Amino acid sequence: MSGGVGRLMPTSDLAFKKLLASDDHKRVTQGFIADFFGIEAGLDEIRIDNPYSIRALDVRARGGKLARLAQTFRDVTVAVGGADVVVELQLRLSGHFEARSLYYLFDRFASRYGQSRADSGGGLDWRYSSLRAVFGLNILGEEFREGPAALRVYRLYDPVLGEAMVPELVRVGYLDLTKTGGLSARQGAWREFLLTGVAPEGSAAYLAEAATMIEYANLDRKEREMADVLEKARATRAAEVSHAHRRGLEEGLERGLEQGRAEEARAVARRLLAMGVDPGAVADATGLDRGQLDQLRPGA
Repeated sequence: MSGGVGRLMPTSDLAFKKLLASDDHKRVTQGFIADFFGIEAGLDEIRIDNPYSIRALDVRARGGKLARLAQTFRDVTVAVGGADVVVELQLRLSGHFEARSLYYLFDRFASRYGQSRADSGGGLDWRYSSLRAVFGLNILGEEFREGPAALRVYRLYDPVLGEAMVPELVRVGYLDLTKTGGLSARQGAWREFLLTGVAPEGSAAYLAEAATMIEYANLDRKEREMADVLEKARATRAAEVSHAHRRGLEEGLERGLEQGRAEEARAVARRLLAMGVDPGAVADATGLDRGQLDQLRPGA
């Protein structure tokens, strides 16, 4: 539950959406976009798609299963200036996550096609004038690439000519929370906040605001109910993983002991056979069958 006493973890599904997609707290969104995308925008220039609403998130009210809950929170998408910004939380790197991160990015890019005739100039290809740059950031809880870099950003780039595409239309980044290398002071403060729920001393005012937003005392009744449900589900998953891990260790230990006992029996059998002891007696002493003993005979 807490990254400090009485707080939601910022990387919980509920808190993450609340922090970056709340119309009433756009200063937090504004600061995040400036720090990670380099886009300086006024509050009136920021439009949040599907703004945070606890009613919209409460799939239980519609008879949904808790397992579907994560899908409800999945992306944070913000239109700002001349670009769309997509932020996704991916703490566990499941299969094809990189392809999925690109899919969401390009799906957003393509979704703008034909939305407006603005700036079309009356040409036949007016639908393309609706397309906007799309920048994405995936926040990861596991190592993404080897090396110390915490943030990796990829752009369309020609390595032969040493040129990036202009205008820049696509950018995708991966923030690895397990590392600290190469982050700016403000990016580092975000990393610490995401891991602890506490705004580092001396950090920007919007991070202090973000920390206040996820204090349990400041949640409304519905948010607290949802947070409790999510915490119970998280605890259950953690217990299941722990049990499976413990069971796997026990099974691995037992397999190791069995292999050790079998190898010891084979070593004893080799010595007895080399001494000319009757195979029947060797089988009785070691528990190996005659076929196994035949493989252990000298010269076999």
